[in-house]
Amino acid sequence: HIGATNAILAEASEAILFNHDLLRATLENVTQGIGMFDTQWRLAAWNRRFLELLGISEEHAQIGTPLRAVPYDNDRLGCVLESLVAARGDLPAATAQTRQQHLPDGRVLELQVNPIKAGGFVLVCTDITSQIQNLEALRHSERRVREANELLELRVAERTRELTLLNEQLAEAKRLAEAASVGKTRFLAA
Repeated sequence: HIGATNAILAEASEAILFNHDLLRATLENVTQGIGMFDTQWRLAAWNRRFLELLGISEEHAQIGTPLRAVPYDNDRLGCVLESLVAARGDLPAATAQTRQQHLPDGRVLELQVNPIKAGGFVLVCTDITSQIQNLEALRHSERRVREANELLELRVAERTRELTLLNEQLAEAKRLAEAASVGKTRFLAA
């Protein structure tokens, strides 16, 4: 019995370690920063990108560290980390909440707080600076195209007015020429 129990325990331990390593590898290979907090807002898991984006040194990232005690670079982040998470009072929102945080260095982070059913939450941080810059470039291009179209419409309207005036002048000149021709023909006929 003891030998079989030990074999089952060894197999279960091996499966747990494999799953742990698999989870760790997955967390380290995503571009987002991911931090998981338990029901008492204590750090439970994270990846390097999470630390990087929030300016937290690896030495200070410890399992069980309360969110309030997580040492991050407030100036670099431009806000209080707890304010990113709290929806009201000391509770994270019951549903996923997303916000953008403009950092003093010009970067923009998208911060998403996802509640966990059993309690706690996951904070997902994504550097969306390039997407914001692309969006601004697109808006700028759209504005330039709109301005070019408006200028083209003005030029077409102006040219249409000029051509209309020239056509009216040509019609008047033609009418005068025909009248002169009729007068000349009458004069010669008389």
